[in-house]
Amino acid sequence: MKHADKFYESQLNTINEKLVKMGSLLEKQFASALEVLDSRDEQLAQKVVDNDHEINLLNHEISDFVFQIIAMRQPIADDLRFLFCTIKIIRDLERIGDHITSIAKKATRVSKNIPSEFTEKLTNLGKQASIMTHDALNCLFERRLSQADKITKRDDIIDELHGTFISEVLAYMKKHDDVIPDSLSLIQMSKAIERVGDHITNIMEEVHFLIEGQYSSD
Repeated sequence: MKHADKFYESQLNTINEKLVKMGSLLEKQFASALEVLDSRDEQLAQKVVDNDHEINLLNHEISDFVFQIIAMRQPIADDLRFLFCTIKIIRDLERIGDHITSIAKKATRVSKNIPSEFTEKLTNLGKQASIMTHDALNCLFERRLSQADKITKRDDIIDELHGTFISEVLAYMKKHDDVIPDSLSLIQMSKAIERVGDHITNIMEEVHFLIEGQYSSD
């Protein structure tokens, strides 16, 4: 939306740019966390942990900037909707960052004696959530809902894969009580990935409201 006040327009553009940066960093973090799951690379895991600080910082910067604009500019209509949606979206993005960090840290604790089929299935689950994240962010940045139905279906796939994975790990634990700590880490990582899907669903609700002016469930 074009504004006669170019400085005001640049302020809104700055928020959008910071959102893009936050989303781009999250995607890189997700790829790195899944790589840690495969390699157990502690240095890469620490890099994910360190980079999470930048995500948290962007969350605070965007939040402060949004409230500053609301206080100083008293925006209305589309601008106000964008600002309020942004506040909710960055909260979910920040939480996704936390889950990704948790995955990276826990991945280094899983013994390589655990059957590879478990880490492969967990990696597949993570890739599903990663694709979901990418598509949702594209919907947000391009202001279009063409992928909305596909994203919703992917969350259903993640939930189903998560449930199946938990059942399989629990069954394995009953037969191999010497790997309970590793199995618990696998379960916790699967739950973290499932929660990413939930946060992306929340973001899609806000994107729908941002574009259509109403929530998809309305």
